[in-house]
Amino acid sequence: MNRKALIRGVLALVLPGALALLVVTAAGCPNGIRLSPCQNDNDCPGRDGGHAVCYDLRCVDCHYDSDCPEGTVCSGKYTCDSIDTRAPEKEKPAAEAPKTLEECAKRCKGDQACAADCRDRFK
Repeated sequence: MNRKALIRGVLALVLPGALALLVVTAAGCPNGIRLSPCQNDNDCPGRDGGHAVCYDLRCVDCHYDSDCPEGTVCSGKYTCDSIDTRAPEKEKPAAEAPKTLEECAKRCKGDQACAADCRDRFK
């Protein structure tokens, strides 16, 4: 294989990838995900009324836990995440009022005061 053919083969392999990388870099990241370059905290505008800090020459939500609001911690992705990882509790629907003395008595489960109240309600 001669030298010109080798160079053409290498360019044929490398050039499409380089062009794709150039297009992606020029287009930037969608939805403002790209982190702004900075020199200090004053270069970082806050998001949603919050503040951002400059870390490693880029604007991030936090670098330390103290950069986050109360109840959140700084994650490994430099975002403030909630300490509470539990799923929010679903509200239970309100129980319907009993319609008969039997229904009312079943809900009392041996509570004498409750049973007396049922008897008064369903005379």
